[in-house]
Amino acid sequence: MIPDKKTEHPGRPGRPRKEIDLAKVEAAAAFYATMDEIAAVLEVSIATVKRAARTLGFQEAYERGRAKCRYTLRRMQVELAESGNATMQIWLGKQILGQRDNVHVQQESVVQLQETATSAADILQERLDAMANRLEKSKSVPNESGE
Repeated sequence: MIPDKKTEHPGRPGRPRKEIDLAKVEAAAAFYATMDEIAAVLEVSIATVKRAARTLGFQEAYERGRAKCRYTLRRMQVELAESGNATMQIWLGKQILGQRDNVHVQQESVVQLQETATSAADILQERLDAMANRLEKSKSVPNESGE
């Protein structure tokens, strides 16, 4: 429990501060609860939780809970892999062992892509040449004023 600073100084004005139950903080963090969700569990405002989050005790309880969640998930994943779940075995192999899928690129695809690019360039060049020819013809044809 985080000590209640207002009760330590009874002469201060205002309402006593709410006590934060660090065991509840740790339990909520073990489910990867957000600060808003922790505030709801503790029945305090989000501002109270954010203020408490600046204390060492809160931070330690929060991190312990998050670590427990990560441990539980990892344990469950390993158990699935051990039970023969091939998808989980492959995923864990990639995550933990650095394994990866080898992608084979067929040369035909590269050649076909080059041919397509060449064809597009040829078509563009033909269009540019046609436009240049029309422009040249329009310059050589006299206009209506006889110029």
